[in-house]
Amino acid sequence: MRAVDRSWYRDFMNSKAWLPMLACAIALSACDDDTGPAQSGTTGEETATTDEVATTIPVTSVTDTTPDPTTAGSTSSTSGTDTSSGSDTDSTSSSGSDTDSSSSTGSTGGASSTGDDTTGGATWDIEWCNLQFPSMIESDSATATTVYARVYVEGLTDQTPGNDIDAQLQVEFGYGADASDPAVDAWTWVAGAGNVGWNGNDAGQPDNDEYQGDLQFGASGTYDYAARVSGDGGETWVYCDLDGLVEGGYTPEQAGNAVIE
Repeated sequence: MRAVDRSWYRDFMNSKAWLPMLACAIALSACDDDTGPAQSGTTGEETATTDEVATTIPVTSVTDTTPDPTTAGSTSSTSGTDTSSGSDTDSTSSSGSDTDSSSSTGSTGGASSTGDDTTGGATWDIEWCNLQFPSMIESDSATATTVYARVYVEGLTDQTPGNDIDAQLQVEFGYGADASDPAVDAWTWVAGAGNVGWNGNDAGQPDNDEYQGDLQFGASGTYDYAARVSGDGGETWVYCDLDGLVEGGYTPEQAGNAVIE
């Protein structure tokens, strides 16, 4: 067998022409695997040894900067839970409760909305009233007599067949000298109250209310008596005689007549 001529190999190795090729091969080997794990960031040395020449080649490792898909794009809040408490910090509560400085149970028009006055201080027009019973009193000064009057106020007394009480609607009963004028002369007045037994349906007057009061005359003599009604809490009065307000207003001839012994 003929011997193989290897002189070209020795010449190639001695010329060191292979060194750049080796360096390139090493570099390509380090950069070619994109899917491999990240390399360390340190700088080391790699030794290439040939049959006759030992050459040290500096090698710089390549650090993989591809972000870890398990953490890439994550934020400090990963649970998706809204950290807001959801409470409304506005001065008005979300529960619907008004926390404004004005209380919802406060007064209207100077009258408490939780009191007897169901209209918040409204005034009423007295459209009709009548001195109902009795038309004459014969008694002595020691005896009190119950007197009745009926009144109609649109929007108030017609709410129910019973008495529709309102603080602004006041009824009083009084007496004075015979043939005198209760609007200008000195009369004695007592407060009236709703008749608890009143049922307008039974009387055929479901839209009217009935009030009563006790009159006791201070001395023997002859007197006129009547009722008066106020729709503004006692500021102004309408006077009621036996034939009702619509029959020419109050007249002494239609007042109740009392003879006291």
